[in-house]
Amino acid sequence: MAKTEIKQVMDIQKIGPHSSLHFEGISSSLKTAIYANNGSGKTFLSRIFRILEDMRIEYTDKLISFGENKSHFEYIINDGIDTRKLTIDLNRGASAICNNETGYIFHTFNSDYVRDNIEALRYKPSGEIEGYILGKEVIDLTKEKNELLIKEAAFELGKEQAIQRIDVHCKELTKPEFGIRSNTSEFQNFTFKNIYNLLTFDYSEEKTFEELKKENTKLNTLPDDYQDIQLLRFSSSIDIDFLEDIQSILDEEYSKSHFAEEFKSKIKNKQLFVEEGLKHVNGATCPFCETPFDEKALSVIDQYTLYLDDQEAKIISKIDSLILAIAKLFELFSNKQKNSFKVLADFERLKQYLPSFAEKSLIHLEDSKEIIEEIEKIQILLSTKKQTIDQKYQCDIEVERIISFIDQNTKISEDNDNLIQAINTQKNNLSKEKLAIKKRLCIAKYLHVLHSEKVAIEVLKQQQEEINILKHDILGKELRAKESKKDKVAEAFKENLDTFFSGKYEFDKDSFCLKFKTYNLIENASDVLSDGEKSIVSFCYFLADTHNKVSTQDDYKKLFFIIDDPISSMDFHYVYSIAQRVRYLNEVFSVERVRFLILTHNLEFMSILIRNNIIENNAKYIIEAKQIKKLKDELIMPYEEHLRDVYDVALGKVEPTHTTPNSIRNILETINKFEMPDKDFKIYCESVGIFENAYLYSLIHDNSHGSYRSNSAYTPEMLINGCQKVIEIISAKFSGQIKLMERRD
Repeated sequence: MAKTEIKQVMDIQKIGPHSSLHFEGISSSLKTAIYANNGSGKTFLSRIFRILEDMRIEYTDKLISFGENKSHFEYIINDGIDTRKLTIDLNRGASAICNNETGYIFHTFNSDYVRDNIEALRYKPSGEIEGYILGKEVIDLTKEKNELLIKEAAFELGKEQAIQRIDVHCKELTKPEFGIRSNTSEFQNFTFKNIYNLLTFDYSEEKTFEELKKENTKLNTLPDDYQDIQLLRFSSSIDIDFLEDIQSILDEEYSKSHFAEEFKSKIKNKQLFVEEGLKHVNGATCPFCETPFDEKALSVIDQYTLYLDDQEAKIISKIDSLILAIAKLFELFSNKQKNSFKVLADFERLKQYLPSFAEKSLIHLEDSKEIIEEIEKIQILLSTKKQTIDQKYQCDIEVERIISFIDQNTKISEDNDNLIQAINTQKNNLSKEKLAIKKRLCIAKYLHVLHSEKVAIEVLKQQQEEINILKHDILGKELRAKESKKDKVAEAFKENLDTFFSGKYEFDKDSFCLKFKTYNLIENASDVLSDGEKSIVSFCYFLADTHNKVSTQDDYKKLFFIIDDPISSMDFHYVYSIAQRVRYLNEVFSVERVRFLILTHNLEFMSILIRNNIIENNAKYIIEAKQIKKLKDELIMPYEEHLRDVYDVALGKVEPTHTTPNSIRNILETINKFEMPDKDFKIYCESVGIFENAYLYSLIHDNSHGSYRSNSAYTPEMLINGCQKVIEIISAKFSGQIKLMERRD
């Protein structure tokens, strides 16, 4: 049966020293190891996972790269059937946003965990552990579970059918005629999950999808050179200061001149003409017909001149100009009103292309006919004043109505101009208008589907409710026993200490502290333990603390360990023991399979993990040059490469070389550290029979250290015999390693 291929993808943005770090790997299990040199940022990888257990802002802020305000982490696991995803977003000064859709319970060991849970307590773990782990008792629930399977199948079928119907509508939105981008938020909201949850997003759309389609088509037909609509600007070019002059003249009593009434009456009717004519008189001839003036003509001109210099004449001249001004004001009103009709019509035509303005219209100006009566009354009063300048007349009400008319139309004009400027801007920037109609198309379609699927969704929710009730009933029958988390942690911690220390250190459950011989290390554990022992105790407690992370027996199946360098300051023997403990984590927690990501800067520890098949050969990586790459065998398993060289020489496959003695010494030193780490190398060589070969020890001692020789000290036959002796020892003690060499042949 072919192994399942599991793909892991990790994307790290602006976390610690990693501005952008991407990782992809394929293996048959979630057992991965990454090697990295100190300072390469591997600890930040474990820290990002630890956020799931410690979301303090002061902790998460330290993970964001210098000079940045936010970071992003994404971890995706795909086994070809299901996709599991974990995302963590960090924003400086705010809580982390974690979305764990993997179904896994992550438990992280790193220096931060040790500091917070062990070092800070001087290696006396906290006994403040509450809660229980719910277990299972054997009970026949076949009938209930079969019923559950039937209900779940019916639910999944209905769900799949609903998804297919929704997809049909969703695909319609992707037609080229709409040009809706996949990153449009309203399009992204168009999911089964949102419709199933009956989310409305406070959407509101009065028009149907079909109506909006027509508007979208209309929008796309708008000519590129469509002219802007002219602004009304009603108050521009309107000067009403002269109205005060009208009020002032009408309200003032003026003295009449001494000229005869017949003469004044005659000149008043043509005063403007007389004034204009006199402006052109220059000499003794008529400026129009060039006829010489006689004495009578000159006398009349003198009389006209004297009259016009009189106050009454000046007042009448002023009144004539005011009559003309009030008439022009009315004409200006009329022209502006006519222009407004054209502007309103232009607006109505343009808005047909722009859906966002479909419900908007300009307001008509107040009709100038509304003040014609006031205009005419003022004109009459001014004409009367010309004849009777010594009388008072009032026009305050009429002037007030004219000013009110101007103010009202100015306000209407300003509101209209704002709308005109908006539609001109929208016309000249159609991308915004087109985006708006695309969003409305998505909303209209979404609301339609939300309505059409309502009954089907209600059926699915009823089925889901029945499934949940049945699951709860089954769980209630399964969960009968419960274990104290504190007891489980204490028991596991004690067992782990026994495994590593073989009775040197024990755990006193009552005092919840380490015990050395007969002494409880309540306050002084950190003074008694060596640095290496502290690392071991920390890892022992980390494994025991796992029981505090679960709530039910099934939760053990969800565990995912992140382990960052658990071997700090340890002897080789303990390093190997840590590796073996990791190998059997499935037995420690009674689960079929275990998941872990190991991070280390110790090449020997990495080599042990690989040589002992704790991780697969294709699940080893290295952080190098700001990338996560595959780790090559020759970098991490020099022992096997040396053994291969010696094995091939012993069997006569290759001739010995100048490096053969060094390979022999490396092999013997490695098994010396593994088998008898407390014995000197020479004593170990003697114990395994190296000295039975009269020159072998001398050969590996001399030829594995650089020194100048003019002649070869040893013959090829002697080197071959030495290799054969080493293979004989390995075959007797570690036959599996020779079988590995044979398989590779």
